[in-house]
Order: sequence, then C-alpha cells, then structure tokens
Amino acid sequence: MTKNFSILVVDDDTSHRLMLTTLLSGWGYTIFETNDGEPAIEMVKERFFDLILMDIRMLKVSGLEAMEAIKGINPDIPIVIMTAYASISTAMGALKNGAYDYITKPIDFDKLRQTIEKASEVRRLKKEALSLHPSLKEPLDHRHIITRSTLPPRRLHTVV
Repeated sequence: MTKNFSILVVDDDTSHRLMLTTLLSGWGYTIFETNDGEPAIEMVKERFFDLILMDIRMLKVSGLEAMEAIKGINPDIPIVIMTAYASISTAMGALKNGAYDYITKPIDFDKLRQTIEKASEVRRLKKEALSLHPSLKEPLDHRHIITRSTLPPRRLHTVV
C-alpha cells in the first residue's frame, strides 16, 4: 500500500458506507466519504484522490453520471464501481465508460483489497514513468513527425 493513499467512498447506504470507511481506514488508507454523486464531483474539484469507490445507484446523481463528470475533471482517477444489482451489461458499460473495475455487493473484502492494491501499484508506476520521462506529460506535437512512404506522391489539383 502506498503511504497516504486517499480513497473517496461514495454510497447512499449509510451503513454500507460506514462499514467501508471503517474497513479501509483499518487497512491504513485515508478515507473521505459522501452519500451521492453530486457532492463527490464537487469534492474531486477541490482535492486529489488516489481512488474512488462508488455505488452505481444513488438518489440524485448515479455512479455512472458522477464517473463521467469526474473523468472530465481528472481522467486519471481510478474509479471502482460497486453495486448490488450486478449484470454483465452494466459491468461492461461501466468498464467501457472508464471504470477501473467493478465490484458486486456484498463486497468480497479480499477482492476489494486486491483491486485497491493493484490500482495503487498502477498509480505508482505512472508517476514513476512521468518522473523518468517528463516528455510523457506533454501531448504529442504531430507537426514534427517525419515519415517516409513507398507510395508514389499524389498530385494535388487546384480547382479554380
């Protein structure tokens, strides 16, 4: 586990959120929590999180809607979607739209721990790669790419 790894837990089920908060803080993570997607989006605007653990069904803003907004703010935050209403299409949709992983309720604590540790390692490796290769932070400038082709040159015709 990375020291000071912060996790935002987003779940409208108060008892489930409290259980996760207690469990994760016991594992040594710094935990923040909220009960809906809307305040989660605002919290992401205000501070950095290493991972978000978010329920898919909530009262005002669903986990999928919140995930889309959060990815617009910071696309690098891994978001683990959790739900009691598991289906293959829901899981595939969440993963296709940017979820890091998908966990069904009741939560398998070993799977949760493995998922968080894997996300932590991926995050560490990305930071290391950026520190070793600062140019990875910059978007690729296509104007400076030189290529060679075996195809014959095309003639451009100007229409007057």
